[in-house]
Amino acid sequence: MHRYSDEYIDYWGRVFTKHALYRNHFITFETFLERPTEILQALRARRLYKQQMRARVLVDKQTQRSSANV
Repeated sequence: MHRYSDEYIDYWGRVFTKHALYRNHFITFETFLERPTEILQALRARRLYKQQMRARVLVDKQTQRSSANV
């Protein structure tokens, strides 16, 4: 088990709580403390991927509509 400073725990504790990482992603605080930046980067990439997929679906629908009207 790692030993972390109070400042480290306080800082990352606020981030963990702000993003509701346990409630939304089932990430424990202990796991988060081991690799906080990597976990946040992975979650951002996942969110971006979901946004890109939604945009693609919208573009595909618009393309289908315009093709049907031709």
